[in-house]
This record gives sequence, C-alpha cells and structure tokens, in this order.
Amino acid sequence: MPDVPVPASPECSNLAAPRLTSPADLDRLLHAWESRFTGGRSPSAVALAFRDWFAHMANAPFETAALGQTAMTQWQRLAEIAMGVGNSIAPRPGDHRFADPAWRQRPYDLLVQAVLLGEEWWDGVVRSPRGVAPPNQRIVAFTVRQWLDLISPSNLPWLNPAGIEATRAT
Repeated sequence: MPDVPVPASPECSNLAAPRLTSPADLDRLLHAWESRFTGGRSPSAVALAFRDWFAHMANAPFETAALGQTAMTQWQRLAEIAMGVGNSIAPRPGDHRFADPAWRQRPYDLLVQAVLLGEEWWDGVVRSPRGVAPPNQRIVAFTVRQWLDLISPSNLPWLNPAGIEATRAT
C-alpha cells in the first residue's frame, strides 16, 4: 500500500507530516476518531451491550408495559407542574445545565421539568430489564446519558434562554 500523508495541523505546520504506511495505521486513526463518540469504548462493545439489554427487554413484556405506565405518570406529573399543583423536581447535584435564573421563568421552567422527568424515566428504562450483564448495563446507561445530554435544551441555542438573550443583544 502506498504511503498516505496525514494533513498537519496549523500548530505543527513546520513539522513534517507523518506518513501512514499500513492499513493498521489507518485503522488506528479510525478507532481514535470512533472513541471520541463512544467514550473510548469499541463500537462493537457498545452494540453488543445494547443487544444484551434489548434481548432482556424484549423478553420482559410486562416490565416493558410497566415502563409505558411510568411514562404516562411522568406526563401527568409534568401537567400538574404546568398547572401549579405539582412539585417541581430539581436537577441532580452537580448538574449545572439549568443554573441560569432564566431557566426558572416560563416557558423555560416547564422545559426544564420535561427534560428532568424524561431523564428520570430513561434512567429507569436502561436499568429496567433484569439479567443484563452489569458492564453492559453501565455501557447502555452511559450511552443513553450521552444522547440525552446531546439533546438537552441547554445545548440547543434556540431553546437556551442565555443563548437567545446573547443573540438578541448582538
């Protein structure tokens, strides 16, 4: 296989670019890139963990049905909070996504409650089926947590009151 040049970063422009000489070098680069998205775990390990979790979930139809009931309960809790008759839930200790005071004003306070109730539900979902190998359950819980953090309104400029205010100010 011919040598494949690796583009140099601007910081290292005065250094010669290393040459990749084998498929193993290219695979190593691919795996380094993949690890950024999987928390350092092999995509195969993540897929196998989800397979283990899903197989146990599919074999527990009554537990799955109970999760549906729990989802309805979470929606009911959100409706009660929206009407002012339910108790709001607070973010977990160390969760600073909603620390800005603007998150405590309407409509953002309801968005925060919807996110926190949804995260609470998902936490129950990933821990629900019995029999999943503990390492696989941790991988599934970690991955779902990353997905939930990714779509958190604090990370979306059009839903984040601080981002909206900064845009308005400029």
